[in-house]
Amino acid sequence: KAALRGYVNKYIARRRAVNLLHVLAADKYKGGSLELSIKCLDAMRRLSQYDSSTYMIVEHGGMNAALEAMENYPKSPDVQWHACTLFGNLGLSLVLLVRLHLHPEVKHGRTALLIIRAIAEFPHDVRVQGAACGALWTLVMAVGKSGQELAIRGGAVPLLVAAVKKHPHSGIVVYNACGALLTIAQGFPDVQTILQGDGSTRVLKEAMDKHGGI
Repeated sequence: KAALRGYVNKYIARRRAVNLLHVLAADKYKGGSLELSIKCLDAMRRLSQYDSSTYMIVEHGGMNAALEAMENYPKSPDVQWHACTLFGNLGLSLVLLVRLHLHPEVKHGRTALLIIRAIAEFPHDVRVQGAACGALWTLVMAVGKSGQELAIRGGAVPLLVAAVKKHPHSGIVVYNACGALLTIAQGFPDVQTILQGDGSTRVLKEAMDKHGGI
């Protein structure tokens, strides 16, 4: 009983801490600031590396908080990087696949569109490009066909190609952008035709070859 009580207390304490991080990251409390949002996003990003915390982040408003932070501070590369890395980690969590697929912010496209906006807004920031391309890739894999269609409609394809062209020396950008493109193009011959027709396929292959054919 003592062990069970300790586990429950620990769970409640962690849930309260995560709830507080969500509120602060979303800038919902009086006196919120960019600096505080970044610190809270950073904390959630670190927590999202562990499956034991990913469920709590999603269930208690973590994704919503990160999305609101992205909207509140669209010109902050730090906010965009932390949020996109968080989404990428959540998308890689096997225990969340069903919940992510059904999450309103994912299902209705807000998450993907804000990630695509981050790719468009920070073309020269290799950190943001790597994290945003990775986040889009994991979400598209998690959601499937509807996620692919949304990414295409949101203009992700040319942005992902541009990321590879602009940062060919970054293995992270090349790996994540090409992975996202391959996943998006599966089942969409029109996208494949466009990539082949404008020479993008050759550019992507050359970039991948420079990094060992990833």
